[in-house]
Amino acid sequence: LSPEVAAALGPKLVAALAHTHYLVFHPRDAAASRFVPLKEAGWTEDGIVSLSQLVSFLAFQIRVIAGLSVLAATP
Repeated sequence: LSPEVAAALGPKLVAALAHTHYLVFHPRDAAASRFVPLKEAGWTEDGIVSLSQLVSFLAFQIRVIAGLSVLAATP
């Protein structure tokens, strides 16, 4: 994010977007150390779990839809 966008969004949302990016593009590299920026930005543990579950579930749904699309296109 550009500094202007980050300033407009605030630290809590910026930390959430960074965490979301990491979960979507690097899910197998998840570690407890990735929660530190979220906690520093004001996220509670329950909030972090909820955010992580939501992002992971949506990423899973996207992968399922892509797989079903491939199967539907196969004769």
